[in-house]
Amino acid sequence: MNQFTQRYQAFSNPDLLKVIENQSDYQAEAYEAAKAELARRMLSDEDLKEAHEQLEAEENERKLNAAKRSELEEKAKKIGSGVVDFMKPFQDSKPNTEKTIMALSITFGLLAILQWYREFEMFSSLFDDSLGDWDLSVFEYLFPLFLVPLATLLFWLRKKNGWIILTAYLCYTVLSSLGSLIITLNTRAIDIAANNSLFDRPSTGSQILSIVFYASILWLINKPEIKSYFKISKKTSLATLGISIVVCLLIVMPLFLV
Repeated sequence: MNQFTQRYQAFSNPDLLKVIENQSDYQAEAYEAAKAELARRMLSDEDLKEAHEQLEAEENERKLNAAKRSELEEKAKKIGSGVVDFMKPFQDSKPNTEKTIMALSITFGLLAILQWYREFEMFSSLFDDSLGDWDLSVFEYLFPLFLVPLATLLFWLRKKNGWIILTAYLCYTVLSSLGSLIITLNTRAIDIAANNSLFDRPSTGSQILSIVFYASILWLINKPEIKSYFKISKKTSLATLGISIVVCLLIVMPLFLV
């Protein structure tokens, strides 16, 4: 008996087959435990066929989701490329503050539209059930869907609150993305196959790019000329960053305690 024996007793037949058929992706002990557990169940040929079909269906769904995500990432890259071109100073030696604000507004406006398009089906399903069934995780899911458009609109209107809300959102996104990256790395390191079959996590490369992108925007809007344009004092800037980081850490840190 090894460390995987008891854990694999709760695995479904397709999950066990996934470990066995992808031996090179798992530790030797994990492979042997999955093989032993499947043998212990003494499945019939019909049961094995059904498990294989289910595993194949899950794999096809995973590939379909990955293809959709790649398509969205390509669209996002095109949007980003267009914004970068837009932000290039064509006549001045330095980027114009107005142009930078406009480019950021366009970027986050498009990202908000893309986010709503991607999450619309999930968002709609939330209202199929009673609102009384909602918990904190639902509001955490809805938070960025409404915050990004609001922050973008106020930022585009050159409102002080727009800078504050966008800064808070960027802090939240950077820290939550960093937490997600760490969880992904830890999950793969300890080889939790059940999680791999239930959750289609993004690649570490895309997560790192996301962190760099949002951290760069956070750095950009905290440049003196941008803060001066929005009449953001040093005290307001430090308070916004400090409070945002503390609140975000209170939200993100529990993920490391499970």
